[in-house]
Amino acid sequence: MKIKILNILLIENGPEYIVAAQKYIKKIKDIQIEVKNSTDFSEGLTLLETTRFDALLICLSAVNNKTLIDIKRLRKKLPYTPIVILTKKQNNLLKNELFKIGIHVTLLKNKNAIEDAIAMLTQYAGAINYMRKGLKNREKQLNRIEENRNDFIRMVNHELNAPIAAISGAAEIFQEEIAGPLNRKYQNFANMIQERAGQLLRTSNDLNILVNLESGKFNIKPENINIAEKIKEICSLLNKQAHAKGIKLKCDTNNSKDIFFKVNPVCIEHIVVNLAQNSFCLAKSIVNIEIKPGRTNCRIIVENDGADFAPNDISKIFNKFYRVDHLKKCHIGSSIGLAIAKGITKELRGSIKAENSKVNSANTTGPRFVVTLPLV
Repeated sequence: MKIKILNILLIENGPEYIVAAQKYIKKIKDIQIEVKNSTDFSEGLTLLETTRFDALLICLSAVNNKTLIDIKRLRKKLPYTPIVILTKKQNNLLKNELFKIGIHVTLLKNKNAIEDAIAMLTQYAGAINYMRKGLKNREKQLNRIEENRNDFIRMVNHELNAPIAAISGAAEIFQEEIAGPLNRKYQNFANMIQERAGQLLRTSNDLNILVNLESGKFNIKPENINIAEKIKEICSLLNKQAHAKGIKLKCDTNNSKDIFFKVNPVCIEHIVVNLAQNSFCLAKSIVNIEIKPGRTNCRIIVENDGADFAPNDISKIFNKFYRVDHLKKCHIGSSIGLAIAKGITKELRGSIKAENSKVNSANTTGPRFVVTLPLV
């Protein structure tokens, strides 16, 4: 095992401690230790910018409030690096303060203190390096499991698509009465089969999109689109669903008629449709889709007049398979639509959030989704 230990030796009085450290290091046979010396704290911070170290040894004449601030700043940069401070004058109050952030402070009584500190750092650094290797191996195992899971989902989706298409086709034959007339009861059965087959197909497609997003294989294929025209087209597709649920769908694109940006229109459709379908289940009677262009970005707001999100729901609503209480009674699909909307937004270098609006453009109060996408 080879460990590279950083020694930032901030020695104000007593270069003999560097000599003592070097003598002790020569005695260590099974571990290679490289030492870099610094006689100034700012010089030591500069070294940290360019070199990775496994541990830090800091020698100070005393720990005061000024050095405490510098050391805390150092700990923020290196949250997991073992740090030992040797000081000639000990301040128990400051020592306890440093102990809370994982920094050991000991009194610099004699040259043996250097040896003890290096031995301590060697043990700490060795243990951390061992854990790092274990974590890397664990990460590789998890990546393999994730790849196998994604491959399995893709295979299942592929195998499901053919029978779903056959069921849908058979239901369509019954609906159009190609094989002969049907009474109203059997027509309703055919409609139900077609609806459920469509739901299965959408769930299969959603899972495939989610797997591609998580594995980094989702293809953006950007092209220049007029965002207002695209939103109008999506609203036309959603009108039938809204009407079936007794929802009035409004589409406000007046402020964005001349807004073009490079994006895959299918991506916009996935985002808006998923947000709108969830809003249909949340709303009492109104869902409003609005575009608000800015200088460098464009916001797409999907809001409704339903009950506010619970604070706990807002932090979890974009998680896979999570449903807020208002949505549990609404059978809208696979519970991954919002996760897909978030994943695609992230791929487009944008942001998405759920929030409760006090006064919105539909002159109602209720929950809303806000997507912000860069125009360039």
